[in-house]
Amino acid sequence: MKGFWKELDGKQRKELRTRLFYAVLSGLMLVVFGTISFAWFASNRGVNQSGMDIAISTESIDIVVVRTSYYDAYDNMTEFKTKLGEAEYSTTENDTDVEPRIAYEMVNESVVDGMRYLQPGSYGTVTFYIRPKANKDNTVVNFVLERGGFSNEYDEHDNLEITEVDSSAVLDLLKGHLLFFTGRTGADYEHFVYTGFLTDRFSYDMGAHDKCGEVGRTDCYKVVLYWEWPLKYYDITDNISTKYPAAVEDYIAANPTFFFGTSEIGDSEEAKSDAFDDGDQTIGDNTDYFVLYIKVK
Repeated sequence: MKGFWKELDGKQRKELRTRLFYAVLSGLMLVVFGTISFAWFASNRGVNQSGMDIAISTESIDIVVVRTSYYDAYDNMTEFKTKLGEAEYSTTENDTDVEPRIAYEMVNESVVDGMRYLQPGSYGTVTFYIRPKANKDNTVVNFVLERGGFSNEYDEHDNLEITEVDSSAVLDLLKGHLLFFTGRTGADYEHFVYTGFLTDRFSYDMGAHDKCGEVGRTDCYKVVLYWEWPLKYYDITDNISTKYPAAVEDYIAANPTFFFGTSEIGDSEEAKSDAFDDGDQTIGDNTDYFVLYIKVK
């Protein structure tokens, strides 16, 4: 399969990936690009106000989120939510437990055949709101981003067990194949231009922004992060300083294990592209659910 893959040009690879994706949905292939994406927030106080849940509360701010129902009907979601409950994560709007942690769905804007599965070439947003407490409007809020994942495991009796991904190699690849930014313009994948590349930390200065104009949220600052899983390595390298900030190129050079699924990488761009595809394969083989941990420091 890998040898055949290397003989394809970019357009053919994109078409094949689409066919593989459809095959995955029908259970015919072992290659899994059907990853469900979630963002996570810690230390929820369980308060619901104006259709929003307080996900994080500090002395200076509340972080509040608005829920979607995009993923409620997906395969194994009941089992996954049970798993989250065992880990003390809340997936309900009005959870009244003491300090539950909220699992908040990322918005995947790439819809294929009506489904929002995460796969190479998909993209979307993570949105939350910062509500400052009294006299704290000029606070600078520091965030930490961490990627994680869960996988489906079946025993000899076909019983499902969902386990957390603990492979450092797989978790490293999520840092390079799922890229995050603070700004985006353009109408679609081919025309997006990103700014504000994020690695694992970013800051939000409320004093430098205006409050949200949305009804019921005028006391909040709206934060939107943009994410993308590049379809192929050439999509990145051919578009540095046009689609992607130059910082992405520096990030690749400093962290090759985040991008390439093999330690033996040739010097040619083709070899690096193949190694990037190997990284996609490794993620697909080992991850069924992508999670993003957002923490306030």
